[in-house]
Amino acid sequence: GRAAISGIERATRRRGGILVFAIPLVLSQVALRQRFPAYQDWADIATYTLAFMFGAVLISDRRFEAAIRRDATLVVGLGVGCTLALGALMLGSLPQVRLGAAPAAAGGAAYAALWSLNIWCWLVAVLYLGIRWLNFPNRVVTYASESTLPFYVIHHPVVLTVASVAVGWSLPVWPKFAAILVIALTISLVIYEFLVRRWNPVRTVFGLKPRHRRGGRPDNVYRGPDDYLAPQVRILAWTRGPDVTGPMALIPASAPDQSVTKGGDSE
Repeated sequence: GRAAISGIERATRRRGGILVFAIPLVLSQVALRQRFPAYQDWADIATYTLAFMFGAVLISDRRFEAAIRRDATLVVGLGVGCTLALGALMLGSLPQVRLGAAPAAAGGAAYAALWSLNIWCWLVAVLYLGIRWLNFPNRVVTYASESTLPFYVIHHPVVLTVASVAVGWSLPVWPKFAAILVIALTISLVIYEFLVRRWNPVRTVFGLKPRHRRGGRPDNVYRGPDDYLAPQVRILAWTRGPDVTGPMALIPASAPDQSVTKGGDSE
């Protein structure tokens, strides 16, 4: 638990250390991508599983924030390079792709390695953007932090339903895509706001805390993303050391008092 997290954190202290997380991704994709090239086959499942686990590890210890800040420029440059290399490989294998072969099968181990490294680089880049620009509490950040998981779950069936109807429309591809995007986004937000967010039993199903907490604690107090996670989804809370104050992205490490109301007053 905690010892393993600390060991991983020590490995990320050197320049480029945040890329240590990419090693299992690269190995898994080299081993699986050519065998299971189809969308959402075992290679994709391995990618999703590892990315989820690594995200939980990063959010469990604020010390990883230093590695993300330090290596941000490196991972963006590497991500751009991987994206261009993947594009070149895909263009080179275009005849095979048109015949039905997956780009991974045509590109081999090089494609799989570039694919997984590209994924990790852009994930770290997005984390850096959150650390850099969303490291403060406000109404938008608070609402988005709470709604992330429910919205993600809700949007899947909504997109499939809307797309199954829109596929028969006599529109060009891009207008049809824009229509699906706007309609699915609107329906997903409406479902979340009126059928999930305001009802405590449904909130529990989606892993959110009840809106009205026991003990008289006001509902407009923001203490970071942990406020919105029900106990059953805090899978790594026990790994945090005594010097760790909370998730790295939204709570300043130096803040002595992290109880901030939406109106901007401290408790």
